[in-house]
Amino acid sequence: MMALRVKFSSSSSRKFLLSSEGGASLLLSCCIFFCMSASFGTYWAFSSSYRLHPIKFLTFPERHKSSSAFLVTDRDRARHPFNRGDHQEFPDGQDLDSCEGRRVFMYELPRRFNLEVLEKCDKMVSWLTFCDHFINHGFGKALAGANSSWYATDPYMLEVIFHERMHRYRCLVNSPREADAFFIPYYAGLDALRFLYGADNLNRHEQGVDLVEFLEANYSWSWTRNLGHDHFMVTGRTAWDFASYRGKSGSSWGTSLRLLKQMENVTTLVMERRPWDRTEQAIPYPTSFHPATKSELQAWIERVKASPRANFMSFAGAPRPQQNESIRGILFEQCRKSRSCEAVNCSKLRCAHNPLPIAEKLLSSIFCLQPQGDTSTRRSSFDSLVCGCIPVFFHADSAYTQYTWHLPRERESYSVFIPEEDIRRDGLEVEEFLRSKFSSQRIGELQRNIRKIIPRLLYTGKPWSSGDGGRDSLDGEDDAFDVSVKEMVEKSQRTQFSST
Repeated sequence: MMALRVKFSSSSSRKFLLSSEGGASLLLSCCIFFCMSASFGTYWAFSSSYRLHPIKFLTFPERHKSSSAFLVTDRDRARHPFNRGDHQEFPDGQDLDSCEGRRVFMYELPRRFNLEVLEKCDKMVSWLTFCDHFINHGFGKALAGANSSWYATDPYMLEVIFHERMHRYRCLVNSPREADAFFIPYYAGLDALRFLYGADNLNRHEQGVDLVEFLEANYSWSWTRNLGHDHFMVTGRTAWDFASYRGKSGSSWGTSLRLLKQMENVTTLVMERRPWDRTEQAIPYPTSFHPATKSELQAWIERVKASPRANFMSFAGAPRPQQNESIRGILFEQCRKSRSCEAVNCSKLRCAHNPLPIAEKLLSSIFCLQPQGDTSTRRSSFDSLVCGCIPVFFHADSAYTQYTWHLPRERESYSVFIPEEDIRRDGLEVEEFLRSKFSSQRIGELQRNIRKIIPRLLYTGKPWSSGDGGRDSLDGEDDAFDVSVKEMVEKSQRTQFSST
């Protein structure tokens, strides 16, 4: 098996050999060089003051023979700060006490629950391959040159990105008895492909059964001590894909992972939750921008601030003519008729894996229309926010009931809400409404508020993740991962009702 090169600490870079189930792994050493002279490329006309200095990630040339889950060996684990007599591994001299109440234990799962899923990237479904998407720590192929922090990131890789970052979480512990929360690194979304579209379609109500059996057999104490209330997992899909009921008339869409009795208290971090389920929490879709340093992040925010916005509004998406209730067609038509609206038809341009042209449109727009798609939420909402474009939502479930950990409680501080019925039934003209309700001063206020929350919407490439909000490569700026773990640990402490 090929070795995976990852940055593990702020003081050194190491190269890890992926471990196999029940086997020993060899730790090799290598150096990762920092490239300090790259800019964004042709799409971003940065001046010298905006030149960025991201880390150059190492990638696999033979992607079909490698996997990019980031499990560490016992030898690797011994180097973690919790196993050191000294505290020198902690950036800025922080000690173990800074992790009080934030300790996370990550289960060691058999390879079939994560690594083998990646190894089957071109075999799980006949018409789909995701081999290019999980390279570069789950960020995908680098764009605009190897030194850029822009990647062709696929949102379904969220579980891979999160798993890799968890290995660099500062407050990761080796013993379940030391933990405040427990992370299950199961690639549920990718593994679901074989149940949803592949050979195991008829067995889709069995997803997760073997995972539960493994946890019960190998980690009985931690798995049962709070009935799962202090456990969490992450998936790069919506919760609807894991909530299939079996009835007399057949089954609904999805697998039944979220309906397993043993999983009912486990918190699942998803890209879209079912609003009534308190054990589901939506976290941001991964965008294509993954800064590695504070200076790079700040340079981008300054770029967002300085960007001339010639378009009053824009809409990037694909029409949904087969969906009778969709307002997308109406919005496309309104945009087409306006001289101040930029429309990007994603049925013709592969927006998901071609992010730079889309970002260019978002950077040049004041408002970005965000109607529902196949489900209520859209990755485009986060693309818009990261580019400083004010999102216009038409359904509460597109953001307000979803991303309560990451977005401000005051929705009017960063977004606009127009009920779908005002468009569909009353024929409201969006541009006319926006111009009548939002002055230049009010627009400026929203834009400033959006720039403040950009860091917490990104999955950064920083070399160490803080457990306490302390200083690190982003100088204390929490990103989407940091916010998610911090909120999850606090949630687990609130919901615990028994301990042994």
